[in-house]
Amino acid sequence: MSIQKRPIPKHIFEKLIERGRWRCKNGRTPEEEYNVYLAMHNFKLANDFTCEKCGYRGKHITVHHIEHQADRPDLAADENNFQLLCPECHIKEHKKK
Repeated sequence: MSIQKRPIPKHIFEKLIERGRWRCKNGRTPEEEYNVYLAMHNFKLANDFTCEKCGYRGKHITVHHIEHQADRPDLAADENNFQLLCPECHIKEHKKK
């Protein structure tokens, strides 16, 4: 299993946005989007890429925002609003709401 331990460098991230390969969400600037990306990447690293619900560990882990980004954009980079979930648990979490 290959997990990306290093974040995408900022200059490459900006190129991805320019080329339409990465989309800024909820009206964020590229700078704000990069800060959210870094916060989520660092959260994955700190929590060993492990699902909080089932214990799955792997590169396909997702950072779930407890308070949705669209509702609370101010919490988009707040690790207290993050929960690591595998794809299956992430789908289940969204079906609950």
